[in-house]
Amino acid sequence: MVAKSSKYPGLPSPITCFARLYFICAGWVLRRAINDLKRKHSQRSIAKSPLIVADRLDRSAIEAALRRLETSDFFSFSLVRRYVKTIAVFPYPIRRGFLIGAVFLTEGFRANISEERLAAFFVRYAVQARMLLDFHIYSMICYERRCRRLSYLVELRCMEQIGCSCEEIQEQESFIQRVS
Repeated sequence: MVAKSSKYPGLPSPITCFARLYFICAGWVLRRAINDLKRKHSQRSIAKSPLIVADRLDRSAIEAALRRLETSDFFSFSLVRRYVKTIAVFPYPIRRGFLIGAVFLTEGFRANISEERLAAFFVRYAVQARMLLDFHIYSMICYERRCRRLSYLVELRCMEQIGCSCEEIQEQESFIQRVS
């Protein structure tokens, strides 16, 4: 039960507001401490690129996709660098990793996807995380159609910038038409 202010009915009390502010600040300090620990223990700086949790072959494929993204489309690479904190290869498919700034790939992703398409996939997750974390569009959690469409369109633009094959671009365009 929330304590109500007697002076202004319907508004929370100042104590509740201060408690919320305290928890927000404590969360920010904790997140910063975790990022400092990750930066200290990872091979690459978090400011440079996301932390990659994978074996050697998967790591090289992910790093090649990120290098390709950095050289071809720096705007998209800056989105990935800012909003994707971790890229992990995981045995189970997890779709909502953008909630915590992570991209989860299944173990057989290298056989199914090209380097350019993988880079564009990272951009999609970065846009979804940006819509949730910066713009506070909470309907992104439920995969609202308009929010997904925006992330797919940015992914398509990135695919064209990077130089994906015509078949992949046409496949993405038809996918956007089906989703819309």
